[in-house]
Amino acid sequence: MRRPKFRLALCAAGMAAALAGGALALGNGDSLISLSYLTDTFLPSAQRQLEEIQNDAMQEAYDQAAAQLQGGTGTSGLYSADFQSRTFSQGDTITLPTGSGLPAPA
Repeated sequence: MRRPKFRLALCAAGMAAALAGGALALGNGDSLISLSYLTDTFLPSAQRQLEEIQNDAMQEAYDQAAAQLQGGTGTSGLYSADFQSRTFSQGDTITLPTGSGLPAPA
């Protein structure tokens, strides 16, 4: 839970810095940064950098989820990648994650 809060704080700080720079540039007529530089160069660059940071952070979570799903072929993992039939005997215990289900017997 700590990582999403850190990412959110980082993004908020980046946006605050961008907005503060924009406010300073527009605050008086004697700025060193032009509005065209802010809108055409600085803000798109800042947004691109924040998206890269976010994508890098999310890649780790994606890789973990993919590894959990790629448990094996046929008889292991959270899904059957090769659509092989799985048979169970009476008395077998089946544990499913929330939201899962089994087809009704034919």
